[in-house]
Amino acid sequence: MKQNKLLKLLYLTLSAIVVLISLAPLIWMLMTGFKEKTEVYRVPFSFFPDNFSNLANYSKVLTHKNFPNSMLTTLLGASISTTCCLIINAMAAYGFARIDFKGKKLLWAYCLLPMFIPSIAILIPSYVVVHKMGMLNTMAVLIIPGVAQTGHIFYLRQYFLGIPLSLEEAVQIDGGNRVQALIHVFIPMSAAPFVIVGFGAFVGYWNQYLWPLLTISKTKLYPIMQQLAFFRTERNIHYGVQMAGSFLAAVPPIMLFMFFQRFIVKGIKISGLKG
Repeated sequence: MKQNKLLKLLYLTLSAIVVLISLAPLIWMLMTGFKEKTEVYRVPFSFFPDNFSNLANYSKVLTHKNFPNSMLTTLLGASISTTCCLIINAMAAYGFARIDFKGKKLLWAYCLLPMFIPSIAILIPSYVVVHKMGMLNTMAVLIIPGVAQTGHIFYLRQYFLGIPLSLEEAVQIDGGNRVQALIHVFIPMSAAPFVIVGFGAFVGYWNQYLWPLLTISKTKLYPIMQQLAFFRTERNIHYGVQMAGSFLAAVPPIMLFMFFQRFIVKGIKISGLKG
């Protein structure tokens, strides 16, 4: 009994250490947002600010002419991108998991091919394509190229393969079609995988930087990461303001993770799916 208590105490201690290490960068950004410019560069270094009531940096960020608009624009784009990603990837995964058609194995191998190609390798060809299609400086150029994701299709397909065929047959016996089977059987039974895919799509859109840097030059369309980079290029950089903006930009994904934490953990634990 005593040994079990010691092991439990050790486990809790190690867990607390890991949590503190993981949260340290976020806490440091929060603390730096309260600091005056002289405090940021002060030697010796001080982790905590002298005055926690100093909200000048956060006020400057929130009243900046472009930052609030970038937050709203990015939130809208991420929501649209996540919705489209779930719909398209779910339909593709269902097709590969349940529908038999000619050339299915060849097409599936072709769909898996992009997983082995670094995205940076197709960056310039992708830019040429969207340029010729007239998509530069539009929300579409940020949303459409990233909607279909091979990794998401693969993940959902593997989970769909584990759903009993009898449930789908029951829908067809009742006069339903495959779309109804997907909506009424597969989606309700796949809450955790859908949250994993949706969260990954949302964070992927929220954190994108290089692609918007190439395709977006209109200030009103700047996603949040591009806007934060703009702060760094301004003259007389104030790292307190920059850290305040970075912390505020990190809040929406963190809140989303906390809200769907139970499903995300469950989705990560899923294993032993049929190939």
